[in-house]
Formats: sequence, C-alpha cells, structure tokens
Amino acid sequence: MLRLTSGAGHELTPAVDPTGERIAFISSDGGPTRLYLMGVGGGEASAWMHVATEDRDYRSATGQLHGRLRNPSGGETAARVSIVASDGRSYSPPDAFHKVISATETHHFRSRGAFTVGLPAGPATVSVRKGLEYRPVTREVIIEPGGETTLDLVLE
Repeated sequence: MLRLTSGAGHELTPAVDPTGERIAFISSDGGPTRLYLMGVGGGEASAWMHVATEDRDYRSATGQLHGRLRNPSGGETAARVSIVASDGRSYSPPDAFHKVISATETHHFRSRGAFTVGLPAGPATVSVRKGLEYRPVTREVIIEPGGETTLDLVLE
C-alpha cells in the first residue's frame, strides 16, 4: 500500500471521483473535519468543504461539558476520550474527529488537553486513555439542563 498523504491527522474513507483523476477523503488534519480532494498520484490536498457537525438537533435539554486532561505534574496532556451521555449515545466536540474502533464498537476522539462538548442533560460517563504508561480514568458527571459542567482529569 502506498501512502499518498503526509498529514498528522486521521485520513479516512477515500473514494476516486468518476473521472478517475482525483481522490476525495475525510481528514481531521489541522483542525475540524473536512472533505479533501487530491490528484490520484498524490501531491497537495485541498480542503474542499468543511464537514459541519456544529448544527446538532437535540430532542431534549442539553448542557455543556468542559474537560481538561492533565499529566501528573499538572500540565495539559493529549489523550483519547470517550463520552457516553444519558441517552446511551457517544458524543464528541464539533471540532474533533469522532472515531469508532470497529472490533469493540468503542467511540472516541482525541483531545489535545481541553475540550467542550454539548450533551443531553443527565448522567454522562467520561473515559480517558493514554498509552500504557497511564492508568485509564473513568468519571461520571451530571449535565444540568442549560448548565456548564467542568471536569478536570489527572492521568496517573
């Protein structure tokens, strides 16, 4: 298999256009999820369209969860985050790339250390993992309707 891209983000679901000249794919490289186009031989990819995830239609009251991930010395740290809300669904921030591990059906996103996500009101479970050198952390929080909840997690 030949790698055609060089970005640090996740590139998924490639498809060749009907002319056979370009490849379309989704990537989170450099920020929010976008649809990219590039020539079939590789080269520079151009962001063609932002894939909107901000406009969510919630059927019940919601609140905001502000999360911060810290290492043992107190500095912000990147990690993999999984959030399951009161409706049993997984959520991720609008600027994050929501991934699913198909073998386990585990939903997650990668955070660089801080995140904000809208969630249905009620209990939510937040799980954080970072490599083998840190223990997994799981916390339950209560999301108040129209409120803001802050969660500070220290990985050990």
